[in-house]
Amino acid sequence: MKFLRQQKVFSSITNRKSESVEKYLFILFSLLNLLPLFLVKYTSSLDGPQHLYVSRVIGELWRSNEFFEQFFKINDIIVGNWTGHFLLSVYHLFLPGWLAEKFLLATYLIGIAFSFRYLVISINNKSSLISFLIFPFSYTVLYHLGYYNYCFATAVMLFAFGYWLKIENKLNISKFFIFLLLLVLLYLSHFFVFVFFGASLVFYMLISFLSILLDKKNKKDLIRLNVKKIVFLVFASSASLILAYKYWISFSGYSAYLKLPFDELIINLYDIRSLIGFHTKIEGAENSMLFLLLCFLFIFAVVDRIVKRKNSKSNQDGSLFRYFNKNDFWLLLTFAFLALYLIVPDRLSAGNISNRLSILLFLFFITWLSAQKYPYLISFLTITIIIIYSINTRAYQHKSLDRASKAIAELKEIQEFIVPNSIVYSFNYMPSWRQLHFQYYACVDKPILNAAGPECNGNFPLIWNLEKRPAVYLGTTNLKNFCNYCSSTDVTLPKKTIEYVIIWGATNFHSIDKNDKVKVVLKNNYEKIHTSLLKRAELYKLKY
Repeated sequence: MKFLRQQKVFSSITNRKSESVEKYLFILFSLLNLLPLFLVKYTSSLDGPQHLYVSRVIGELWRSNEFFEQFFKINDIIVGNWTGHFLLSVYHLFLPGWLAEKFLLATYLIGIAFSFRYLVISINNKSSLISFLIFPFSYTVLYHLGYYNYCFATAVMLFAFGYWLKIENKLNISKFFIFLLLLVLLYLSHFFVFVFFGASLVFYMLISFLSILLDKKNKKDLIRLNVKKIVFLVFASSASLILAYKYWISFSGYSAYLKLPFDELIINLYDIRSLIGFHTKIEGAENSMLFLLLCFLFIFAVVDRIVKRKNSKSNQDGSLFRYFNKNDFWLLLTFAFLALYLIVPDRLSAGNISNRLSILLFLFFITWLSAQKYPYLISFLTITIIIIYSINTRAYQHKSLDRASKAIAELKEIQEFIVPNSIVYSFNYMPSWRQLHFQYYACVDKPILNAAGPECNGNFPLIWNLEKRPAVYLGTTNLKNFCNYCSSTDVTLPKKTIEYVIIWGATNFHSIDKNDKVKVVLKNNYEKIHTSLLKRAELYKLKY
């Protein structure tokens, strides 16, 4: 007996040391995971320049800049895309744009890592080295596309799930208000993730209720507790549901319908397309290694459980239920999102739906994997593969990010020659779709009003001030002739003339027909005052 007690004490001490090592190792990996972000000065993405410019405009509105108030205002509807914009706007109040964006992305990368760890601990009462799988899944395709609100929403969703697991059997008024605020924050981060989380939570409650019905013991008490949970959830979600309903009825999205072929969807799963930032073939090869690792961990966990349950003397239940436990909810949720991934179109009311669903199904899958027990050898093998994968993938992505950073630096040159509180308009002639919005980088560190006004429809925090917005002219031509939503034709409105024109992709611009309407307007009304060092960006000023 004394020997057994000593063994238990030794085992307890060993477990505590192991958990302590895992915690500090996780912190180290979280910091190392930030390195790719700080290896280049300017962090590029598809929509990032728009978010950065909008954060500047929001900051000007917070400062009561009357010049900007003529054109823009904060959306009266509390939209489900606020969190990323709000954080970026706050950081941008006291930091230059490039650093504000880095702070925002660092907040996300740290947030999703520790939210995932919190969820795993809530499920298993401890974390594991398998939970380090979150690091490859923090740099998603949506991260590289600049869909920052969706990224933040996934982190909030993981934390909200973890919090619910912590409190579901000990509900009180303080936990009610915390969970209510979490749901509001989730809605404010992204409407779609809020809906996915709500559906997942309903699914969780349904599985819990079914398990109660199958349990022969304490059925009445458990049903009563489940009813209490449902009432708690209904009232805690009321505020976020009201906000979501108001947003939904005002929502306007893409009308195009696109369904990806089944074989393409399967290939995208194997290549983990939702993690590919720049090059499908190169990154896909690395992702395939990661996918095979996930498959190996899954097969090992299933086989290990079957063998142990078959040989267990304490579990003589002959039914299939003996092979399952409550943590398998995360596997069921994975399959539910896999079904959605295969069924739902890639574009309906929004785009990139397949990638959005793929990210969630893989997050839930690695949650299930992290809740299983593995030998130390397999855990360290997993860590080794994660390190190799991360080094290879981030090294390749760095090359693309470095090239983009140099392009952004050219546009930052342009900014120095623009007088504050001026109106500019930008034309993009670069062939790369990834640089579609790069021209906004020239307007983020000064109060410069870009008449294109990105993300000013009703789905975002910033909208046009249609009651006050002047009629904008490019030289002597109404801007409506170049951008159908950038100006008004109402002659009763004040008239403003664009003072500066930015050309991004100057080489391509100069190769087009000399009678092109943009060239004609520039020739008649503007003079070139600056060409960037690599001659890809040009700035024109209005002739007075």
